[in-house]
Amino acid sequence: MRVLLSFVLVLSSGLALPNQLGERDNAKRDADHSPSSNFTIYASHYSGNVHTLQFEPGLGRVYATQVLQSCGKKPSWLTIDRESKTLYCLDESGDPATGEPGHLYEYAIRRNGTLEERAKVETAPGPVHATLYGKEKKFIAIASLYVARGSN
Repeated sequence: MRVLLSFVLVLSSGLALPNQLGERDNAKRDADHSPSSNFTIYASHYSGNVHTLQFEPGLGRVYATQVLQSCGKKPSWLTIDRESKTLYCLDESGDPATGEPGHLYEYAIRRNGTLEERAKVETAPGPVHATLYGKEKKFIAIASLYVARGSN
């Protein structure tokens, strides 16, 4: 079940970007008779890897172009800011009992779709979801799997 769910999330429109092909790449695509443009897809895995994939719909092919051993021990959620060409990755690790934090990683999306790590910040333990908000999406809200408990 987890594999199927991961595959559905990978193909969601929020994690796929049309390639920014140069003239030489367009000529190659035309020579291959590929009817549609390619897409770059980003996926994370609990192995600690963040994958950059290419999807060629005309050929029905998906292949890896980059595998980063990055985003902590449990990369869980990816968020793309299309305007700034930035990808955010949440590391779901962390435990409030031990004081271990979670992390948010920031990557620049290069012109060819590959990623370059720019920043890493600590979050509350166990971050599982992030969304950009506010005017010009300058803020990021993060949900954690741990719930704070008050005293009775």
